[in-house]
Amino acid sequence: MTTYLQRYMGQFALTTAMRDFTLDWGSGPTAVVLTTGNYYIAGYTGETSQLCEHMQTKIRAIAGNPYPNATVTYSTTTDLITISLTDQTTTSIAWTDVALQTLLGFTGAQTGANTYTASYKPYYTWHPSQALWDFPGDLNVLWASDSSSRVTVAPDGTTVTREGSLTYDADLFYCLLDKDEVIDRSGNTTRTFEHLWTTVVHTGKPLRVFPVDTANTSADYVTALMIPPDADVKGEGGIAVGAFKEFRSRHVGEYNGLWDVRFRLVKKV
Repeated sequence: MTTYLQRYMGQFALTTAMRDFTLDWGSGPTAVVLTTGNYYIAGYTGETSQLCEHMQTKIRAIAGNPYPNATVTYSTTTDLITISLTDQTTTSIAWTDVALQTLLGFTGAQTGANTYTASYKPYYTWHPSQALWDFPGDLNVLWASDSSSRVTVAPDGTTVTREGSLTYDADLFYCLLDKDEVIDRSGNTTRTFEHLWTTVVHTGKPLRVFPVDTANTSADYVTALMIPPDADVKGEGGIAVGAFKEFRSRHVGEYNGLWDVRFRLVKKV
């Protein structure tokens, strides 16, 4: 039986406070300014809304063309970003906006080489180490159909139907996750589920859900919104995201060790 892991990548807003850095290949610092807007950390080749490829495009466009072969890539295996500037013998990277450094997972200025790999996973991503314990459909699909059609039986026995909409959602359950994958604590070296929840789910941003974590084309993910596991999204007025504690729990209540996570996804169309 094939075991699939999943990957979740949240949309985020790149602001003017987190877009500037400089490159120095020996002729003095050259400023690079990213374009503000909504991004995902990474995506398929040629996509305009993913940060790594946008950053790569900006580096390649520097006046004088010092980096025609520069690459900025996200590894679906390690979850780390690598900036490769091999057109020059050495290049220093200084983060004018420290928030950009943190977002990408780097620590401090990068000096003395021409290829740098981040120390930490980037923000706005979650890649659980365990496979799903419970799911509504096939593991490489995840989605189950959900109908809002109504059926009524009148007192005289007449049946009446009213066709609604056919939607798709997923009720997902992860079990026995390490604490540092789930809840935020100072010094964490991974991006936790709680971080994804506070920065993406709470802000109402969508998620890209990859049922197979290593697959990375435009056909390998769906876009979804995360909601509480027992939410009724068909009621008027919507549903509050609610408390984070509704989404996670200790696997053994008396032991602060392994944790469980459960949530629902509603496919965004």
